[in-house]
Amino acid sequence: MKAWSVLALVSVAVTLCSSQSPPANAVDPFIALVREIEGSAFFPALNQTNRILTFEILAAAETANLELLFNKIGYVTILEYLDALPADYQHRFIRYSIEHLKMDSA
Repeated sequence: MKAWSVLALVSVAVTLCSSQSPPANAVDPFIALVREIEGSAFFPALNQTNRILTFEILAAAETANLELLFNKIGYVTILEYLDALPADYQHRFIRYSIEHLKMDSA
Protein backbone atom coordinates (compact mmCIF):
# COMPACT_ATOMS: atom_id res chain seq x y z
CA MET A 1 0.00 0.00 0.00
CA LYS A 2 2.84 2.40 0.88
CA ALA A 3 4.47 1.71 -2.49
CA TRP A 4 1.30 2.70 -4.31
CA SER A 5 1.06 5.91 -2.31
CA VAL A 6 4.63 6.82 -3.19
CA LEU A 7 4.03 5.94 -6.83
CA ALA A 8 0.91 8.13 -6.86
CA LEU A 9 2.84 11.08 -5.40
CA VAL A 10 5.63 10.65 -7.91
CA SER A 11 3.10 10.46 -10.75
CA VAL A 12 1.62 13.76 -9.59
CA ALA A 13 5.10 15.33 -9.51
CA VAL A 14 5.82 14.10 -13.04
CA THR A 15 2.45 15.42 -14.23
CA LEU A 16 3.13 18.82 -12.68
CA CYS A 17 6.59 18.98 -14.24
CA SER A 18 5.27 17.99 -17.65
CA SER A 19 2.25 20.32 -17.55
CA GLN A 20 4.40 23.43 -17.74
CA SER A 21 4.61 24.84 -21.25
CA PRO A 22 8.17 24.50 -22.55
CA PRO A 23 9.34 26.45 -25.57
CA ALA A 24 8.28 24.98 -28.91
CA ASN A 25 10.02 21.67 -29.70
CA ALA A 26 11.90 21.68 -26.36
CA VAL A 27 11.80 18.49 -24.34
CA ASP A 28 12.48 18.77 -20.63
CA PRO A 29 15.51 16.56 -19.92
CA PHE A 30 13.82 15.18 -16.80
CA ILE A 31 10.74 14.06 -18.70
CA ALA A 32 12.90 12.68 -21.52
CA LEU A 33 14.97 10.63 -19.07
CA VAL A 34 11.88 9.31 -17.24
CA ARG A 35 10.33 8.24 -20.54
CA GLU A 36 13.56 6.60 -21.65
CA ILE A 37 14.03 4.69 -18.40
CA GLU A 38 10.38 3.69 -18.25
CA GLY A 39 10.49 2.45 -21.84
CA SER A 40 13.80 0.65 -21.47
CA ALA A 41 14.17 -3.13 -21.59
CA PHE A 42 15.77 -3.23 -18.12
CA PHE A 43 13.13 -1.21 -16.24
CA PRO A 44 10.48 -3.97 -15.94
CA ALA A 45 13.20 -6.32 -14.66
CA LEU A 46 13.99 -4.02 -11.70
CA ASN A 47 12.28 -4.93 -8.47
CA GLN A 48 9.36 -2.74 -7.44
CA THR A 49 11.41 -0.87 -4.86
CA ASN A 50 13.98 0.19 -7.45
CA ARG A 51 11.31 1.10 -10.02
CA ILE A 52 9.70 3.42 -7.45
CA LEU A 53 13.09 4.73 -6.32
CA THR A 54 13.87 5.68 -9.95
CA PHE A 55 10.99 8.12 -10.00
CA GLU A 56 11.59 9.34 -6.46
CA ILE A 57 15.18 10.23 -7.35
CA LEU A 58 14.21 11.95 -10.59
CA ALA A 59 11.36 13.88 -8.96
CA ALA A 60 13.65 14.93 -6.10
CA ALA A 61 16.27 16.12 -8.59
CA GLU A 62 13.75 18.26 -10.43
CA THR A 63 12.43 19.84 -7.24
CA ALA A 64 15.88 20.58 -5.78
CA ASN A 65 15.41 17.95 -3.08
CA LEU A 66 17.90 15.34 -4.28
CA GLU A 67 20.33 15.91 -1.41
CA LEU A 68 17.50 15.53 1.10
CA LEU A 69 16.37 12.29 -0.52
CA PHE A 70 19.90 10.89 -0.70
CA ASN A 71 20.45 11.73 2.97
CA LYS A 72 17.15 10.04 3.82
CA ILE A 73 17.73 6.80 1.89
CA GLY A 74 21.46 6.53 2.65
CA TYR A 75 24.58 5.43 0.81
CA VAL A 76 23.85 1.70 0.84
CA THR A 77 20.46 2.16 -0.86
CA ILE A 78 21.96 4.53 -3.44
CA LEU A 79 24.82 2.15 -4.25
CA GLU A 80 22.53 -0.89 -4.41
CA TYR A 81 20.25 1.03 -6.76
CA LEU A 82 23.15 2.05 -9.01
CA ASP A 83 24.40 -1.53 -9.02
CA ALA A 84 20.98 -2.67 -10.32
CA LEU A 85 21.17 -0.32 -13.33
CA PRO A 86 22.86 -1.32 -16.60
CA ALA A 87 26.36 0.20 -16.96
CA ASP A 88 25.35 2.80 -19.56
CA TYR A 89 22.55 4.06 -17.33
CA GLN A 90 24.75 4.05 -14.23
CA HIS A 91 27.03 6.69 -15.69
CA ARG A 92 24.18 8.83 -17.02
CA PHE A 93 22.28 8.62 -13.75
CA ILE A 94 25.35 9.61 -11.76
CA ARG A 95 25.97 12.60 -14.07
CA TYR A 96 22.31 13.62 -13.80
CA SER A 97 22.47 13.38 -10.01
CA ILE A 98 25.70 15.40 -9.78
CA GLU A 99 24.25 18.19 -11.94
CA HIS A 100 21.17 18.41 -9.76
CA LEU A 101 23.06 18.17 -6.47
CA LYS A 102 25.14 21.15 -7.61
CA MET A 103 21.92 23.04 -8.44
CA ASP A 104 20.45 22.08 -5.04
CA SER A 105 23.40 23.64 -3.23
CA ALA A 106 23.57 26.77 -5.41
